This record gives sequence, structure tokens and C-alpha cells, in this order.
Amino acid sequence: MGRCSALSSRGCTKISPGCTNCYAARFAERFRDVPRHPYEQGFDLRLVAHKLAEPLTWSKSRRVFVNSMSDLFQAGVPDDYVGDVVRSPSGQGRS
Repeated sequence: MGRCSALSSRGCTKISPGCTNCYAARFAERFRDVPRHPYEQGFDLRLVAHKLAEPLTWSKSRRVFVNSMSDLFQAGVPDDYVGDVVRSPSGQGRS
């Protein structure tokens, strides 16, 4: 199985001193204001619902890292959206 990320949300709210050296924020902020780039909004929280169905387009199974560039359980993400991610093809475990 290949490895990939399912980025159904992007960005975070800094909540602790540990957030100071966040690799994801540093990466995303490099692309702030770059037109049409996935991180055009920097590391501001953004829900990307259309990415939930992306695994349905893959021809082979893959090992998926869900939300490597965000915190799915942060306060700004609605509980219903968390449920959508868990129920999506990328959030399902092997059967």
C-alpha cells in the first residue's frame, strides 16, 4: 500500500507553547497569498469537504494519514464535520 495524506481540513489555532515550532504552520505560511495554492490562506483553519471523497478516485488501497496539516479535533471544526471525516473512505480502517 502507498502512503498519502487526506487533507480534509487545513490549518490550526495555536493553543500551547508547543505550537511555536509547528512544521505544518511553517510550511503553510510560506504559501500565504499565492493564488490558487492549497495554502493560499496560510495556516488559517479551512475545511475542505470536497477532499473527503478523493479516496474513491484511487485505483488501489493506500495507507492514509488523515489531517497531517491540521488538528481535526480543534474547537473550530464542527462535530458534524469530524463525523463526516470519520465516515469518509480515508477515515475507515481496514476490514
